[in-house]
Amino acid sequence: MRKLTFLLLVVLLPGGAFSQSPNDNTPDKKTGWHNISYDQFVANDTLHRWQVGLNTQFFTNGLYDDANDIFDSSLTPIEILVRRQTTLNQAIRLRVFGMNEKFKRDDGSTKIETNKSIFGLALGYEWQMLLGKRWKLYYGFEIEGKRLWDNTVALDKSLYQASTGETFKRTVFRDRTTNRISLLPLAGIRFHITPRFFVSTEMKMEVFYEKFRSANYPTLTRLDGSLLHRGSTNSFIIENKGINFQPYTGIYLNLTF
Repeated sequence: MRKLTFLLLVVLLPGGAFSQSPNDNTPDKKTGWHNISYDQFVANDTLHRWQVGLNTQFFTNGLYDDANDIFDSSLTPIEILVRRQTTLNQAIRLRVFGMNEKFKRDDGSTKIETNKSIFGLALGYEWQMLLGKRWKLYYGFEIEGKRLWDNTVALDKSLYQASTGETFKRTVFRDRTTNRISLLPLAGIRFHITPRFFVSTEMKMEVFYEKFRSANYPTLTRLDGSLLHRGSTNSFIIENKGINFQPYTGIYLNLTF
């Protein structure tokens, strides 16, 4: 009887071996997102250290871009943003974007073919603030480098030279390139739809320096394709710097891992 009474006291005592209460030093083995509450998961980004987002802007703007001039129109690239949490509320950012498009225009007498490309890479850092159960505010900066280039071939299908009585083709080749490096302070907001899926959007201020190169030359060829004459190359370089404000840079769909 005394042994039974002693055993019950050990079990029921607050500090007993079988009723030990958890404290801050007790390790929690349940670190998976499915084992914790929603607000705990959103508040603690170290539980989903990797975040990969796709910018959806190219789905819409890409349908309406002006294909006549890569530098006078908005070529909307495919853009992927990767974050890796370094602490509870800080992350490294890597953003990659690019696109290649080809356009053809033929009005019967003139045929124009254009190949346009853009590629860029940005590396940055961000700080995050919890606004509520599903909302987060973040801010930071990026250093971005990008390159835009296009190659255009404009062909006059058939020209007649009265002095020689010969028919020939005239083609103009044009190459243009822009290299830009930028510093981008940024601020954004994100909303968690589920613990592993959230949407985000951000605005940026761009401080940039760029160098634009353009070169073009004409050729005359006979109808059989043999070269008749190659004109001189006309080229120039323009350097530019400035500040742009981007109030909207697209909506990102993000998954966490």
